[in-house]
Order: sequence, then C-alpha cells, then structure tokens
Amino acid sequence: MKRSTLCQLGAGLLAYLLVGQAWAQTQCPAGGIVGTTRVTGDLAALLSGKTMCARNANHRWQEFHKSDRDLIDYKMGPNHAMDPTEKVGTWSTVNGSNATVTHNYLGGTTYTWQVCKTSSSPDLYMLISTQGAPTLTNVTLLNGQVPCP
Repeated sequence: MKRSTLCQLGAGLLAYLLVGQAWAQTQCPAGGIVGTTRVTGDLAALLSGKTMCARNANHRWQEFHKSDRDLIDYKMGPNHAMDPTEKVGTWSTVNGSNATVTHNYLGGTTYTWQVCKTSSSPDLYMLISTQGAPTLTNVTLLNGQVPCP
C-alpha cells in the first residue's frame, strides 16, 4: 500500500475513533433494563445546560445542571414566593468506559450514577446508582432551566 493511502486510512480511523468516543455506549450494568446502553462519552456535554427530570415512588427531581457545575432545584420556579428555585449542590462527571455523574448535595449527601440510554425512545435515560440507591427509569433531559412536565 502506498504511504498516502496508509496516511488517509490512519486519518480516517482517527476521525472515526474521535467522533465515536463522543457518545460511545456499552451495555448497561446489572440493574439496567434490557434494551439500554450505557453512555460512556462526554457526560458534561450531555448534561450541561439541561434540566434532568426524574421520579420514583416517593420523590420527584427537576434539577438544572448549570455549566459552572452548580446543581439547581427548579422547585416551583424562580419567582415562586413559597418554594423558589435554589442551588442544592454541585455536579461533576467522569468520562470514559466507566463514565458517571455525581451529584454532591449541600449538607453532604452524594450520589453517583451511571447514565444509560434507552433504545425505546431517544429522549429517555436511566440512572443506575453505583452506591445501591434505587435505579431511576424514564429520566428525561430538557434544554434550559425549566419545569418538568
């Protein structure tokens, strides 16, 4: 093979790997649902500037992931007199094959999650705790600091 052909193949492979890494996915770990894949790319890019909507039997979350890494609970909205939007902690991510998002709440409680994407809907995610908290299904991400439906 000519050197230029090898260079083109090498450049093409490198481009493929770089693009693929941005949203690479692997099977979700134990606790995941069949038909889900774990997001292993840049979780900060996925979450930054978005409100994460989640609920389980006892709780409802609508937390905005600010680009400065503040975690904001929308509550009843920024202008609500009784239950206004407020900072509840910070968030951070670890990328790679074991990618996680961590929510550090004011007062000391910390939760770390693996993020899984469902194949049934392009807008649904699942959070699987690395510390034994319940798995959250039907998690959605909304653009901006907005209330969840």
